[in-house]
Amino acid sequence: SNCLILRGGNIQDGKIVNQKDNVYIDRILVKDRQKLMKYDVVIVASTGSVKVIGKAASATTDFVGESFGAFMTVLRANETVDKKYFGYFFQTNFYRKKIANLAKGSNINNIKVKHLQNMYFPLPPITKQKLIAQRLDDLIHKLNEAEEHLASKQDPGYFHTIKQAILQSAFLGKLI
Repeated sequence: SNCLILRGGNIQDGKIVNQKDNVYIDRILVKDRQKLMKYDVVIVASTGSVKVIGKAASATTDFVGESFGAFMTVLRANETVDKKYFGYFFQTNFYRKKIANLAKGSNINNIKVKHLQNMYFPLPPITKQKLIAQRLDDLIHKLNEAEEHLASKQDPGYFHTIKQAILQSAFLGKLI
């Protein structure tokens, strides 16, 4: 059977999506450690575009077992971190700005492993991480519903701004 190989274009607005030009290879060629697990964070690690570098999304059930291309990287939370909380961090403006600054300096923007390893990551106790992730699930679900309902009446940037305010509150410890 065939295995989808995720590329930068598959990461859109914090979600993994199928594209018309998806690339597939024979599943037998993909090592187990290269297959996505639920909540793995897939990141665009190398690109010519400052806007695209660092784009990230958490793997949903639909993409478990698929893989990723050479210009992508994958992060997997260990057992001390709530996987949903972990994924939400990579949707924050704080993360995107940090990555854009770190990746500058060559004509192809690259995220090095050390960039990610040295990044500040707010890590409250796991019980609090779970509460924050649950609260974010609820708020972002409501925000998405409002956006669908008001899509034709509202500037698209309006909802992005609200989502970023919610995420910033969460990672500054002001949400719960």
